[in-house]
Amino acid sequence: MEFSEKLIQLRRKQGMSQEQLADRLGITRQSVSKWESGSAAPELSKLITLSEMFQVSIDYLVKDAEEPKGAEKE
Repeated sequence: MEFSEKLIQLRRKQGMSQEQLADRLGITRQSVSKWESGSAAPELSKLITLSEMFQVSIDYLVKDAEEPKGAEKE
């Protein structure tokens, strides 16, 4: 699973819109949209914030792993 797919999944699991996520990160909704479409990638500081926000590792976000470590399968 790619970063863009993981971000969509994590955001939706939290019940957040792109706009809400953008507000929490201090960026535009268009930036979130570009990340989710795979046409752009966040800078390291935003990856750190995302990993803290969603309680997943940066490795999980950027590597090709299916599930975060310790996550229960649904």
